[in-house]
Amino acid sequence: MIERLSEQNRNRRNGNLSQPEYIINRNNLTIITFNGLDYFVKNNRVIGIRGLDLSEEVLDQITAKLVLLDNVQYNYSERATTEYDNRLFLLSLKMFSSTTRDIAALAKAENPSLNVENNIAKMRLPNVDRALENQNTQTLVQLNK
Repeated sequence: MIERLSEQNRNRRNGNLSQPEYIINRNNLTIITFNGLDYFVKNNRVIGIRGLDLSEEVLDQITAKLVLLDNVQYNYSERATTEYDNRLFLLSLKMFSSTTRDIAALAKAENPSLNVENNIAKMRLPNVDRALENQNTQTLVQLNK
């Protein structure tokens, strides 16, 4: 899914504008694969990950992280469509991909469910505001040069 959204972004640059799309916001039960893990998503919530027996608390933590990043990518996608600001959209997709890759890495341990249960709360959520601030600073530095 992330690759498809990135491809749509490339098409935007060629003048083929597509509609912004949420990744997690699904009403019907949907299986979305990220980095080899199948996420079961329904009503804007991760309700399970295939092969992992996770508590509701951990699923809520995963949902919170992914929904935040999903909202960010959607908003940046919308801005990219109207303002042609592609860098922020691609940055948000990279953060989403990185977060799901970290979850997949936790699931590759000897006892994957326990490993995800114990480590998901410790997993840092990318600081979206910091990434945007860094990008703005870099842009200002480039303008000064």
